Parts: sequence; C-alpha cells; structure tokens
Amino acid sequence: MNYYFLIDFSEIGLNSAIDIFNFPPIQKLYKKKIEDKKIILFYSDENKWNFYEYGIIKKNTFITINNKNLPNKLVGKSVFLYLEDIDKNFNINNNSKYTESVPEWRCNIRIQNENTSCSYQGEYPGFFIKKNLSLVSCSPMVQINDNLENYFILVNLNINPKIEEFKVEILDAKKQILDCVTFYTNTINKYNLNHFNNIISDKMLIFRSIKKGGVPLYFSRNIDNKSMSLEHTHPPQAYFIFGDTLKYQKYKKNFWFK
Repeated sequence: MNYYFLIDFSEIGLNSAIDIFNFPPIQKLYKKKIEDKKIILFYSDENKWNFYEYGIIKKNTFITINNKNLPNKLVGKSVFLYLEDIDKNFNINNNSKYTESVPEWRCNIRIQNENTSCSYQGEYPGFFIKKNLSLVSCSPMVQINDNLENYFILVNLNINPKIEEFKVEILDAKKQILDCVTFYTNTINKYNLNHFNNIISDKMLIFRSIKKGGVPLYFSRNIDNKSMSLEHTHPPQAYFIFGDTLKYQKYKKNFWFK
C-alpha cells in the first residue's frame, strides 16, 4: 500500500494539488484486478488519526485534489491519503497490495500558481510507516541567488498517530554541522534554507537524523513566484542496479553518521 500527500505552501501565495491515478504505470505488468476505490484523506491530531472520505475514484481514471477544495477541518493540517476498498472501513494499517507495482504506482504532487507549476512524481511507501527510519540526504540542489528561496521538505508518516519531535542536523560537505532543526513525526515538515546562502560555498548540504527519516524533497522558487522547481534525492540503494545495495546504503550512512 502506498500513501500520498499534499505539500501546502499557501503561506507564500502558492497552491498545491495532487493527481491520483487508479491504474498502474504499465498495465501489462500488473496482475491484479483494477477496481473502483475510495479516496481517504487523513491527518493526526496528536492523539488519533482523523479520516475523511473524499469520494470515489473509478477504475482506469484519475482525480485531481486541490488544497483550495479541502474541507475546512483539513485546512492547515499535514494531509495524507490512500486508496481504500469500497466496502472497507478506514484503517491506516492497510496491508493491501493494490498499489504495489513495477514501476512504482505513483501520483503527481504539484505546487502551482497562475504563472507556472512544478511537480514531483512520488509516493510514501507503505512499509515505511512500520519502520524506525534514519535519514541521510545529500543534496547538490541548493540554488544560491539573492532572488531565490530554497526549502527542505521532509515527509514523515508512522503507524502511531502520536506527533513527536526529532532533530535533523544540517551539514556541509566537510561534515561541519551548520544547524540543528526540530521536525515532527506524521508531519510534512518544511524548512527555509536561505540563511545558508552566505555560509556554504560548494552548494552542497547534507541532512541527517539517526532517530527518524522519511521522504526528503527540495523546493526552490524565485521571489516573484514565476519560476519553481521540486526535486528529491534517491535513497542510497537506488544508486546501484546490481550488487549489494544494502551494503552500500550501510556504508554511506555510517560515513555521514560518524
């Protein structure tokens, strides 16, 4: 089961949307039956999950959900969503294999305004919610310019609805710790990186957390919101096609955690 999310930047005058697809990337490689599904939106209030049934998505179709059209009780929340069987109750601990496919069954997460838009084709893998992840994200994507703003986004989702603090350290390429910020579980965390503009010279930042992880993203925009980009870094094992990918991942994390 894959989960998806909305990235809210309404505080800087931007809209967000997500395109949900009820069909796999390559249908000839998909062995399961494609069915009508319910779209379930949910968020944590720190104590429990709150669910909202958005509607039905027919098989072999897609639906766009815009943050401007969310019900009032979801405004300002870290909103996640997934596809559920028509006859089942809401349950984040869903072991359905429906959205498991090769290539990955993804959605299109978009940030936009009247001038332009950018998007990220991704998902929050279901097996992540039951793991105590760590984080090492090395990004050469920080664009230093007086007319640009850069944000680091870390999406974290756990099976436990409790919202807990955890620390993320920000380093340069020489392993110098530049900052330590507080993020939260079950939250779409955002952090403005522009105060690093006069500190880093090699345009490389490393984000690490031993206790928690998630899906790291990088958003950049010019200050008049006419140009934007949204990118992600791959997990360490994605750098290899063959060989012992887990061994490489362990080596990379050990290098940055020392």
